[in-house]
Amino acid sequence: MTIQLALPGTDLRPFSIDVALDRLPPDEDLMGPPPDKAFVESVRRVDVLHPILIEGVPDDPLFLVWAGARRIKAARIVGRATIPGRLYPRGSLSPDLVTIIENAHRSDNALRGHKAVENLRAALPDDAAVCAATGLTLPELRARARLDALHPALLAAARRGHLKETIALEAARLSAEDQEALAALLARNGKLTATDVKEARQARKAAEVASLSPRLFETPGAVPAEPSPIDEEAPSDWRAALDALLTRALALVPPDEARLRAQLLAAQGLLAARSA
Repeated sequence: MTIQLALPGTDLRPFSIDVALDRLPPDEDLMGPPPDKAFVESVRRVDVLHPILIEGVPDDPLFLVWAGARRIKAARIVGRATIPGRLYPRGSLSPDLVTIIENAHRSDNALRGHKAVENLRAALPDDAAVCAATGLTLPELRARARLDALHPALLAAARRGHLKETIALEAARLSAEDQEALAALLARNGKLTATDVKEARQARKAAEVASLSPRLFETPGAVPAEPSPIDEEAPSDWRAALDALLTRALALVPPDEARLRAQLLAAQGLLAARSA
C-alpha cells in the first residue's frame, strides 16, 4: 500500500481560525479516552494552547478532525464555545501521517518540564501552590521533577545538549556516589554513553551482592559442606571471592526464578569482563 503525503499541486498552507465547537464531531465520534482532571483544569485556567488540526473549507458545516480530540473534549467540559484550529484544505494530507507527525512534534521533553517545575518552585511558596497553579497532582509534579536527583554536572551537560535526555534520566536513578563517578567520566572523556550508565548500575549491584554475608546463601538445615579453598584461606583477589559468592547464590536460586538468575549471571559476566 502506498500513502501519498501530499497531492501534487495542492496548497498545503492551513488557515488559522477559531473553530466553533458545534462544527466539530460529537465526543462519541472522537477516538480516544476523555481528558483527565488535570488537563481539564489546565484548559479551564489558561485555555487551549495548541490549535487542533482539522480538514475542510471555511464554509463546511462540520470539519474532519485530524488531531486534538482530547483538547476538544476538555474545551466542551469547561464550557468553551470555540477552540483555536489550523484548517487544512480537503485532501491535502493523509490524516494518518498527520497523526504520526503531530505525536512526534509533541513528544515529552523531560528537561524542559524539569526546568519549568524548577522555575515555578522558585516563584511559588511550595509544591501545593505549584499544583494549584498548574492543575497537576503532587505525584504528577514529582514525576516532572525526577531530574532533581541528577548530579549538577550531569544536569548542566544535559541542558546544554551534551548529554542525551534518555541517558540523563537513567543516570538520575543511580546513587549519588555512582553519579559522581559518571560526572568524572564525563569530564574526562567529554561524553557519556548508555553503556557507561549500564556498567555503573551493574557494578553497584555486584558490589551489593559482595557485601552480603555468606550465611545468607546457606540453606537452612543443610548438612555443612566440606571446607572449600575460599573457606580455608581468603583469596588475594577480591574478584575470586565475589565470583565464589555469585556461584553459591546461583546454586541456591531455583530454575524458575529466571530473572534473578539472569541478574546473577550478568554480575558474573561483568566481573569476568573486568578481570580479563
